[in-house]
Amino acid sequence: MMEASAVAQVEPADGRVMRLLRDELTPAPDRLARMLRMTALVTIVVIVSNALRVPNLGLSAYMIFFFSKSDVVATVRTGIAGVVGLTLVVTLAFVMYTVTFGEPALRLLAMGCAIFAGFYLLRSSPVGPLDS
Repeated sequence: MMEASAVAQVEPADGRVMRLLRDELTPAPDRLARMLRMTALVTIVVIVSNALRVPNLGLSAYMIFFFSKSDVVATVRTGIAGVVGLTLVVTLAFVMYTVTFGEPALRLLAMGCAIFAGFYLLRSSPVGPLDS
């Protein structure tokens, strides 16, 4: 009798899935504003990237999702830090490429040093990763 009552109390899997979907898709107070803001930003970025003929439009759109945070101030701060950081990294990559243009072994050493320095700065920097 004890086993029968325990089996009767188990909720079917489709009931749990429906409850999970209902909880996840219930409108939150800021959900509509965030959705509209992200949709507008992705649209603008894709249009500008397409006009400038940037390869990998999907990567440009993904950066919006990556830098988007819970409020506008954190999103803008993270976006500015990301743009500045990416600009510095690409500039340093071009500088390292021009310095090591004729020497593949030196280029490999420079890549290893750059990766080590990046991981070290990520762990030791008080700023840390771009996560607010």
